[in-house]
Amino acid sequence: MLPPDRRLHGADRQDDIDRLADSLTELARAVTQVNTVTFLPVMVFGTVSLIYFALCWPLSLYAGYLERRFATGMTRRTGTPLVMSAV
Repeated sequence: MLPPDRRLHGADRQDDIDRLADSLTELARAVTQVNTVTFLPVMVFGTVSLIYFALCWPLSLYAGYLERRFATGMTRRTGTPLVMSAV
């Protein structure tokens, strides 16, 4: 079901961004707690960063694929580059 107004869709997107920021904050807090116990900051933060990257990178590729697939009627502009003239 599609939202009746595009403003509602924008509000959902903002909520998603807020949730992402909150989840990253919680992840950083959990990593800091583990680091306090283990005293291996590079190993802990590096491992968590690699796991996070391994989860997010394929999802972003898939999101890009879905955007291209469902972009019906939209065209990409490929005009000439903007050049400043001395007029």
